[in-house]
Amino acid sequence: MRGRCPSRLFAWACAVALCSAGISRASNENDSALWLSASPVEADADPLTHAYGAELELGSARVPALKSTLGLQWSDVDAERGFVGEGTSPDPSRPTRHYEIGVSSDYSPTDWLTFDAALSWTHGRFRDRDPEGSRVPGTPDLAISTGLSLHDLGGFFGAIGARYFGSMPLAEDDSVRSDPTFLVAGRMGYRVDETWTLTLEAFSQLSSTNRDISHFYASRVHNAAPSAQEGGYGDPRFYPLEPASIRLSLDARF
Repeated sequence: MRGRCPSRLFAWACAVALCSAGISRASNENDSALWLSASPVEADADPLTHAYGAELELGSARVPALKSTLGLQWSDVDAERGFVGEGTSPDPSRPTRHYEIGVSSDYSPTDWLTFDAALSWTHGRFRDRDPEGSRVPGTPDLAISTGLSLHDLGGFFGAIGARYFGSMPLAEDDSVRSDPTFLVAGRMGYRVDETWTLTLEAFSQLSSTNRDISHFYASRVHNAAPSAQEGGYGDPRFYPLEPASIRLSLDARF
């Protein structure tokens, strides 16, 4: 629903308001929900799970050359899906609730230059009470992105941007967390004509310690000493990001 600002309090700040809400029922797509499983959680999983959500978005363009957006989101999922260990498909788990606040802005001081920035904060928790904890593994609390782009320069164009993903819990009790990730990427190119475009792109994370995917689970190698923890020894595992790379492409549109 688009229309006027929700109240006079925000009338000075916003020009567009968007409100949406919905209910869905999705398939768990888990064979263990249909066939015999050794896991009681998976065996009792409902093949269909409910999800509820709502979103409010306020946009402003009152300041010349500046566009800003404030977004508020809420969602409830009856069975959050997540990966267990090195599993190739996510399994249904406990019910969750997520809140998110996002702010973004675009500023174009000239016809050929644009700055952009966005920030989002997320609060994700399990809704039931469990001794294991209430944190949802793999949910980052903070994400920030910023950049600038050049366009309409006689065929030349370019952009550079950076993204920051904050630390996130890897265990329900928040005893283990991942490291933050910082990414930088850029591109520049020349549009020869309506058909041909030449583009050079550079991807770099600036640090070999940045991680693409992080997990925490217990495992034990063959013939290793038994552990007091079920399943073996609990350790964080991660997959590193790909190293810095450069890509040159020539595109043709007909």
